[in-house]
Amino acid sequence: MSEAFKKMEITGDTVRLRVFQKTDISDTYTSWLNDAEVVKYSKQRFFDYTIESCHNYMKSFSDTDNMYLAIEDKVTKELHGSITAYIQANYRTSDNRMIRIMQKKTQ
Repeated sequence: MSEAFKKMEITGDTVRLRVFQKTDISDTYTSWLNDAEVVKYSKQRFFDYTIESCHNYMKSFSDTDNMYLAIEDKVTKELHGSITAYIQANYRTSDNRMIRIMQKKTQ
């Protein structure tokens, strides 16, 4: 991961994208990943997640051009999800394989 990417941030009206950090991994984060309703349309539904497995996944982005981004509320800083982007520099493309929205909608 380049130094420029480590400082990357994209801000919208209500959320911002920033580099995913070790402190983003928590019991709440793993509970979202393990919630069948939250991940029912995602490949994530086939796996069980722990704090350790999430840390290992995050480490897999070290020394690569790939990105692991947090989606957080601009005001409250609450984590809403994450996006991973797998960069293919030779094609000048990005494969955005996973988008996780972490919160269930309340009715």
